[in-house]
Amino acid sequence: MHVPQGELTGTFRAYFYEIRAAFPDGYVSVDEVTAEGDTVIVRYTFNGKNTGKLLTRPISTGKPASFTVIDVWHFVDGELLEFWESYDRYGLLEQLGVVHEPAAALA
Repeated sequence: MHVPQGELTGTFRAYFYEIRAAFPDGYVSVDEVTAEGDTVIVRYTFNGKNTGKLLTRPISTGKPASFTVIDVWHFVDGELLEFWESYDRYGLLEQLGVVHEPAAALA
């Protein structure tokens, strides 16, 4: 699995459960789906409130977040072989109050 925080090993199910633990009320709104051959591309908006550990960060902010995600799924013989995910990780952490834009950039 290729995700913004780096390559992950393990199952997609374990990754999904980590996201669900960080955002138990999280939900997605599918914006677009495109498929060609063994590849499926999905663009969706994720919404949820962070009340659990967020992947590699032991934080729970209690703040809501909304961000767009683009997933690319590659299947072989009907099984998921590779998974790429892209989203604005910095923007997510900024919404949660974990990082802040430097004051100089705001001037």
